[in-house]
Amino acid sequence: LRGLAIDPVGRRLYWGQYNQAFDDWDLFIMALDPPYATSRLTGDMEWGVNVGGLAIDSERGVVYWADNGGDIHRIGIDGKGQALWKASVCASNLYFDGPAESLYATCNNNIVRIDLNTKAVTTQIVDDNPVHGIAVDPVRGVAYWTSANSSSTGTQVRKGNLPPATP
Repeated sequence: LRGLAIDPVGRRLYWGQYNQAFDDWDLFIMALDPPYATSRLTGDMEWGVNVGGLAIDSERGVVYWADNGGDIHRIGIDGKGQALWKASVCASNLYFDGPAESLYATCNNNIVRIDLNTKAVTTQIVDDNPVHGIAVDPVRGVAYWTSANSSSTGTQVRKGNLPPATP
């Protein structure tokens, strides 16, 4: 299993799972209310595309996911419209910021912002070490991430101020 995201509006949980029978990855969805129905959202993903970070846009009814090649894909929460959304972004973990109409993604030592309308990518934060999980507090303009290095400090939760989003 990889990636985990909640749609608090639609009351659903999403995750990626390797499907050994088809030698591919799929997105799954589970209702957060009884009877907790679970189903596969994607079908027959292109070979080599896996699931990393997930982000949900409840308002537009879209699920975004990063794959192992750094591309970002999308699909409707109804399972329709599966497509490559943005290629070669180097994305691994995602965070959706609805008010700013942005996706934040981790990429090596960077946190980048991707405008949902123009798909423009701007570097927001550069760390000294590889950046992993990400959470954003858009109200305070702060990002949190995990960063691992080989020194005695090990893995840390880090915090940094985000530059204001420009229209």
